[in-house]
Amino acid sequence: MRRPPVLVILAISMAALPRAAVAAASCKITVTAPASFGNYNPFNSGDTTTVASLNVTCTSYTGTYTISLAAGTYGTIPNREMAKVGATGKKMSYELYQDAAHAILWGNGTNGQKLSGSCSASCNTTYPVYGDISAGQNPVTGSYTSSVTATLTY
Repeated sequence: MRRPPVLVILAISMAALPRAAVAAASCKITVTAPASFGNYNPFNSGDTTTVASLNVTCTSYTGTYTISLAAGTYGTIPNREMAKVGATGKKMSYELYQDAAHAILWGNGTNGQKLSGSCSASCNTTYPVYGDISAGQNPVTGSYTSSVTATLTY
């Protein structure tokens, strides 16, 4: 019997934490492409993947910055989970990575690595966020969601 596909949406929210008060310097982080896994098919042998994008824009700032990703609404790093909309206790596992090979787990520095960048006077840089839902999960049909906070520290 064929099961209907599972729709998965992941929202990433942002927070910017300035390192020190500098009169004209400012940096911000925005989501330029949210993560959406689309339909998950539990009968596929391969993982379901997606790519989101974060953009860092700084003006009048020269220095380094880091981007950390929180665990999300559910789960921990390295065990992020998203929950079925409108159903308590129904979850799917997923992870977020800094690289296409899914070797560098994106986290908060304690669990998973922060991403480091630098800026010289001003910058506008986009970073991909690679999402992965491992194969072999057997979720209840429906939409699943999680919200992950991205923090920019400069």
